[in-house]
Amino acid sequence: MQVKMQRLFNQQPPRPVRGGGRDAGPAAPPVRRPRPRRYPDVSIAELMASPSRLQMPLIHTEKENNGLWFKILTNV
Repeated sequence: MQVKMQRLFNQQPPRPVRGGGRDAGPAAPPVRRPRPRRYPDVSIAELMASPSRLQMPLIHTEKENNGLWFKILTNV
């Protein structure tokens, strides 16, 4: 009796079946995840040395230290 109980205890539970059988509905469409944006690997030194990619510096007057920043042109 003890051996039979041990054998029942050691059995693995049935694995869930993926995909369903005859009764399954239509398959779900694959999940489309948005791709992360890829920015060009350009160092700040390269950007500063290439005036064609930088516009005139823009100044945020409402920000502290006047927030100096450059707009980078990507379609050059």
